[in-house]
Amino acid sequence: MKRLLPAVCLAVALTVTADPARAEGINLSWDECGSSGIATKSWTCDSDDGQAFKLVASVVAPANVQEVTAIEYQVDVEAGVKLPEWWKHGLSVCRGDSAISLGFEFGTGVTPCADFTGGLWSNGMALDSPSGNRVRMRLFTFAPQGTPANLVEGSEYYVFTLQIRPARTTACAGCAIDACIVLNSLQFYQTPVLNHDPLLVGAGAGGRNHVTWQSEKVLGCPNSTPVRNATWGTVKSLYR
Repeated sequence: MKRLLPAVCLAVALTVTADPARAEGINLSWDECGSSGIATKSWTCDSDDGQAFKLVASVVAPANVQEVTAIEYQVDVEAGVKLPEWWKHGLSVCRGDSAISLGFEFGTGVTPCADFTGGLWSNGMALDSPSGNRVRMRLFTFAPQGTPANLVEGSEYYVFTLQIRPARTTACAGCAIDACIVLNSLQFYQTPVLNHDPLLVGAGAGGRNHVTWQSEKVLGCPNSTPVRNATWGTVKSLYR
């Protein structure tokens, strides 16, 4: 499944202060970024309506990410013995293609993380076929053409949100089953002349790159699989 939004050719200006004490890494939380969010979300699974559950991903920037044109992410969802229908998304499966969406819903006002997208970046999503009790989501975000982002080393930035909606909960079994969700990796893609596309595969000091659903303790969580090394050509092929 792919969802793509057209790029918008506008510049983004961003000023933040570096925190040299913070180690680079990726973070995943419910509701808000990093330590300002929570690690576990539970729900009664008794309705098809209501507010979406929001996963917020963020990154503490490494050094030398000054011309970021795109970012690729790999997110693993693992639940039960066999992946429940509730965690299957796409045109031909139980929850359809509208119960989950990738975006940049970071909120307004004073927030703990900086937003380098300025509301102008585009996104895409591709889901692997479920394997046993796990499914992998490949997520992509893109800068407007000609306006790469400059991230300050040691500062924490929002990178994406996943909105998980209650749609078809009563028709698709498995909502109540404990689940583990892992932000497995984040890879920056920069202007080709830099020849520097850093890959981050774990949380920084004090961070957390996984959350749980329905239970604080899920056996084997986090339990991610090795990341797939991608190339910029691979990423571009998904939004042509």
